[in-house]
Amino acid sequence: MFFDRNSAKHLNYAINTLGDPSFNFSYSRDYHAIALNPELIGGAGKEMGQFHGPTSVTGDNRNMYVCDSLNCRVVAYYNNQPLYTIGQKGKSPRDLDRPSCVAVDEFGTMFIADSFNDRVCVYSTEGEWKFNVGGRGNMNKPRGIACTKDGNTFVVSDTGNQKIRVFSEVRKHKGELNAEFGKLGVKGGQFVKPQGITIHVS
Repeated sequence: MFFDRNSAKHLNYAINTLGDPSFNFSYSRDYHAIALNPELIGGAGKEMGQFHGPTSVTGDNRNMYVCDSLNCRVVAYYNNQPLYTIGQKGKSPRDLDRPSCVAVDEFGTMFIADSFNDRVCVYSTEGEWKFNVGGRGNMNKPRGIACTKDGNTFVVSDTGNQKIRVFSEVRKHKGELNAEFGKLGVKGGQFVKPQGITIHVS
């Protein structure tokens, strides 16, 4: 799956085509994905089914979720059709402001890096707000997030603070800071605006 940020279209490819030698794709110098016969979803705009600066996509066994950053929402899709949106622009606990990344666990919990509100917002995948972690003075423009399958641990790229933060006991304590590491620099254990992040559990 790829995003064309300029046209605000989500370029979707079935995984099984990637092993087909007749299916070729490459990246242009400006990082746009170029492919044969891509399936396009969306277009530029604010209406349902349109995007403005999409930055992240994830999914569960039912739906796909697109982080539609500049529209300040996450959009749920089923069979490439928009179902509903989560969030709206604002500063209240349930609002979002330029979210940059979304992750979901296998129990229907959604974690959103709410970048310009300096926090992580936790929702159900049906759109029910649960709680927030962080906030101004604790996080600074987080831009990456990932969670374990059971959702009991999530990690955040706290981009403006040059740190990675690990939160655990999500269901019991609504996100307890378990560990953090990193500082500004280019040496081992240091970062310059960390963003994308993932979790691998062996």
